[in-house]
Parts: sequence; structure tokens; C-alpha cells
Amino acid sequence: MEALELKMLMSPDVVGIEAGGGPADVESFCVLVQCLIGEPGPAADTFDVIVASPDRFAAAVPTDGGALSGRGYLVMRRWDGARVRETIAGWVAEASGAADWPTAAAILCRSMFWELENDDIG
Repeated sequence: MEALELKMLMSPDVVGIEAGGGPADVESFCVLVQCLIGEPGPAADTFDVIVASPDRFAAAVPTDGGALSGRGYLVMRRWDGARVRETIAGWVAEASGAADWPTAAAILCRSMFWELENDDIG
């Protein structure tokens, strides 16, 4: 398998995330980041991660004594778009060592939610 590429970051919550855009409050935020990832060429799959400040992450924990899984979250004290991209690019680099796409997608799913993770791709 060829090395994977982080082709684009998008967000319905932040305008111009690729151009350095960020949330209005850079210290208290919860932003859905959608990542287009794939092998070289036009095809890509979408992986989602919620980037949140600690206070917003804590607010997502159920108040009835329940728990919240950390999968699918990236927690940072202050919004830093370059650090978000760098972190996700590291996940992509780690998955690039996989033998095939299903294995690479499974590695990416350790940190993010894949648009096709509940589909039968075998």
C-alpha cells in the first residue's frame, strides 16, 4: 500500500480551518473536524474527530454518573490549528505503515470515527 495522505481538513463549525481559521473562543471550544484521508490520487475517506477544550470535554461527560469514551476526541487547552493538523498527520503517518487499506483504516479508527466503520468492507 502507498503512503496515506491527509488531503484536507474541513469543519462545519469553523470557517477556513485549512487557512488558519479557528473558533471564536480559542480557550473554550468544541469543533468537529472532518479529515479527508487516502492513498495518493483523488479518492479519500472521511474521518471525524471532535477537538475540544478541557472544559467543553468535561461538559460532555454525563451527569448521571455515566462515562464518556475518549475515542474520537482531541483535547487541547487552547485552539491551535497547526497543532491539530500536526496531530492528525501523525495518526495518518502511523497508519501509512499498514499492509492494506482496511488495516490502515482500523489504525485510524483508534483515534477518529470513520465514515464507513460500520459497513462491511471485507
